[in-house]
Amino acid sequence: MKNKHFSFPAILMAAAAMLGLGLSSCQKSSSSDTIPPDKNQLEIRFTDDAGFFDSIVVDIQMVAVRIDTSQSNEGREDHHPEGEEWGELFGDHDQGWEDQDAHAIWDTLNIQAGQYDLMQLSNGADTLLSSDYIPKGKIIAIRITLGSNNYLVKNGVKYPLNLVDGYNNVYIRIYGDQIAQVHPGSYKLWIDFDAGRSVVKVWNGTFYLKPFIRAFVVSNMGTVQGFVLPMDAYPVITLYNSTDTLYALPRKDGFFKIWGVDEGTYSLFINTSNGYRDTTISNVQVTAGHITDIGTIHLSK
Repeated sequence: MKNKHFSFPAILMAAAAMLGLGLSSCQKSSSSDTIPPDKNQLEIRFTDDAGFFDSIVVDIQMVAVRIDTSQSNEGREDHHPEGEEWGELFGDHDQGWEDQDAHAIWDTLNIQAGQYDLMQLSNGADTLLSSDYIPKGKIIAIRITLGSNNYLVKNGVKYPLNLVDGYNNVYIRIYGDQIAQVHPGSYKLWIDFDAGRSVVKVWNGTFYLKPFIRAFVVSNMGTVQGFVLPMDAYPVITLYNSTDTLYALPRKDGFFKIWGVDEGTYSLFINTSNGYRDTTISNVQVTAGHITDIGTIHLSK
């Protein structure tokens, strides 16, 4: 992801369509339903970047969308500016949004509140977080409220994943290039929770959750995928250029998939263990709406 966008305060450190703990998202409506005349339909899908843990379980209690009812999503040309891609973690800071968007309202979405295992949502997997009717208008932000039942598992050991006291809301500004119109009145976006960069271990061994979350649309971004073998090299994949850095941990069969990639030219670096040689592939071309398949990379000692 975009390392230069790291703008959070320095205090402590944030598809298979199934949740890691067996929970499923609640869908109040479906695409076949007739959308009421005063409503739009919004579908939010949840995905994750790689993290170096067995599990990262986050407790999502509420999701709300901020809507400017005086405007429309139709024909939006606003694009997220540099430095404003990632969400911000706050306490109850709705007042700041009230000051910025006087004609907007918060609408709470229908979700299945509970625990989501982020590690089940990597390598191109996602899950339905919400599909709901919302008031007509321009979608300008999403607020995710986290609960206290967050934890991670590392090397088979479970650790609490703490929040900084009073900081349980994540606000994500939504721009026109981060939401897709499926058909008139129906919209869709993805929420990317960067697991690896969302966890911070402090000096006393305690883990804190400092979420890195962004919105994106698959059709506006590129995808890089392939296989890395053998898996006893424990490969860690980094896709990078001068502005972006993204990560992947291959599945047990060696497959990896990195999506939500901006157009451009990248290098793919594979960090290895067990005596295997690190490998770099240069000039990986990424185009919006397309999959760049690099085939199978065979590592050697």
